[in-house]
Amino acid sequence: MQSELIQYIRDKNNAPLGVVVAQKRDNVIYYGYSLRNKKDKWNREVGIKIAIARANADSYVLPSSVKLTTLVLNALSDLNKRAIRYFKDSEVDEIKFQ
Repeated sequence: MQSELIQYIRDKNNAPLGVVVAQKRDNVIYYGYSLRNKKDKWNREVGIKIAIARANADSYVLPSSVKLTTLVLNALSDLNKRAIRYFKDSEVDEIKFQ
């Protein structure tokens, strides 16, 4: 069984910048993220697909920009707290931050 949590990364004006996901598979929580390119318009579906693909890949590279890396890590930290509470009724053997 597969279950997911989604959280959006937003700027100070509440405009979407990206998305982070937590996905539980086989009693392990995996995380992924996606950020929009400055040149592109935000597309929620594409962002979620990319974040899920990274969670499924079990490995990814964080952005090279310190500012963007900080945004992603803060969002993942917040999502991790939510995921632990959300998945508490089911067994979790491991949490995979890559």
